[in-house]
Amino acid sequence: MVIGESARRDALGAFGGRWDNTPFVSQLKGQFFTHYTAAASSTQKSLGLTLTLGSGSGRHKPQYQNNIITLVNRSGFDT
Repeated sequence: MVIGESARRDALGAFGGRWDNTPFVSQLKGQFFTHYTAAASSTQKSLGLTLTLGSGSGRHKPQYQNNIITLVNRSGFDT
């Protein structure tokens, strides 16, 4: 997983920017999420909400026990 945190997508070549400043990411085969909108205005809060599972009335509070690494490991992936 590569996160272009604190950068607009038009500043990264892999996401349509005019500079070739992401040559390795541009070569990757995988899923690119190009229409993501930050979950909050600050990096810390946005990534906390993005990388944890939240639903229902608690969706605006990070659930750190259900973070992306924990969920991927439970699914059988090596991290």
